[in-house]
Amino acid sequence: MSTDLEQLMIQAADDTDHPLQTSVGDIVRRGRRTTRITRAATVATTLVTTAAVVAGITAWTGHRPDGVRPAGVPGAGPTLQPAASHLTDAQIVSRCRPLDDQWQLGNHKAGGGTGSIAGWKVAISQAADTWIRAILVSPDKKKWAICQENSSAGAPTDYYLREDLKFQEAFVNWTDNNGTEGPVPKNIASVEIQIDGVTSEAAVKNGFMLWYADLTPLKVRDKPIWAIYYDKNGREIARFDTNIYNPWEGESSHRKPVYPR
Repeated sequence: MSTDLEQLMIQAADDTDHPLQTSVGDIVRRGRRTTRITRAATVATTLVTTAAVVAGITAWTGHRPDGVRPAGVPGAGPTLQPAASHLTDAQIVSRCRPLDDQWQLGNHKAGGGTGSIAGWKVAISQAADTWIRAILVSPDKKKWAICQENSSAGAPTDYYLREDLKFQEAFVNWTDNNGTEGPVPKNIASVEIQIDGVTSEAAVKNGFMLWYADLTPLKVRDKPIWAIYYDKNGREIARFDTNIYNPWEGESSHRKPVYPR
């Protein structure tokens, strides 16, 4: 695990190959999605803008389609989601604390704040082999963190991000090369992720969602990755294009959720 956070941030901010033209909103959103602790050796993708130009809000009749869940989708690898971790909350938090320590060394505390994550609870988790992926929630339920930690070398790599829930917009979660994660509204019972018309189920629990995928940015660039949100009756409540690689480059405006009629 690299502790050279300063070098990581320099690499992540290098936009030489793809100069950006962004609004203030894009900069804030881009910063919140990319100021994360990652193994520095794996930072190989140029940062791109995080939203496409959307004129107005599209609407349609929402219903949940039936069908067999596929084993994988183009550019995303297998999308059968890992099971929940069998570790206790304390064990998961313990594995995440070194990443949180690195986070606190940086100058990116405005969203997720400072202070120890001791006593934080695990809202939802995934695990396979030597890695875990979990969303941690503070005791006052005002802050959350996404922690992905691998105790061995190789993929998936480590990353960590803390957020303040007061900055969260309903249904607005983003997909990057590790998948999608974030809060969901209380009335949401399930979430599906759709790429190129192929759908797979996200894990949803305690007001949060996790969807892991080993995404290849070049294969999902310039196309939507829909997160489709359903209530307990299977009625579509909203959908959102989560793909931070859509568009690959160029100016973008703030993307909004799409609501059915």
